[in-house]
Amino acid sequence: MYYVFQFIFSNHSQFKPISGISAIISHLILQPQIFFFELPIYFKIAITSDNREDFFILILETKSIDGYNPVLKENTRYNIKYIVQKYMPEGKFELSSYEGFFEIQLTCVRTGFVMKYFVMLASVENEDETKQYFFQKVGQFPSIADLHISKFKQYNKVTSVGKIKKPWFVCYLKLN
Repeated sequence: MYYVFQFIFSNHSQFKPISGISAIISHLILQPQIFFFELPIYFKIAITSDNREDFFILILETKSIDGYNPVLKENTRYNIKYIVQKYMPEGKFELSSYEGFFEIQLTCVRTGFVMKYFVMLASVENEDETKQYFFQKVGQFPSIADLHISKFKQYNKVTSVGKIKKPWFVCYLKLN
């Protein structure tokens, strides 16, 4: 049985996971393919024990990714480059070492086309004096819409605009 979970984008800066599947969703949204090509800017991702490892894999270990190139209008491979304003210690897995803003560039290996992402890791101190960390994209070029519109343009001749009513950002999860 398939359940469809739609992210509510009218207030997407406040992520309220659905009970029982919050661990699955927090794991999915930090997957490189979803983070770079599906997730809108300003979507707050709480870094918890469930997805902490996924966060470090995303920012430290992911070196290349397959994704859609709006210039070529087809899928291609991108090399990932992290541009930071401060020293990020290698092998250190403390979230406080990575707080702040940094830029991520995806460069197409075929054309040299560069996609830019501006992200931040911020913390908020809880009442019990522990820190809660949040990760989010705060800028992106080209936009998510630019990436998806060119995919849909190829179907203009066979489908009228009124028939495409589904939102672009839908997460399909197969649950038992």
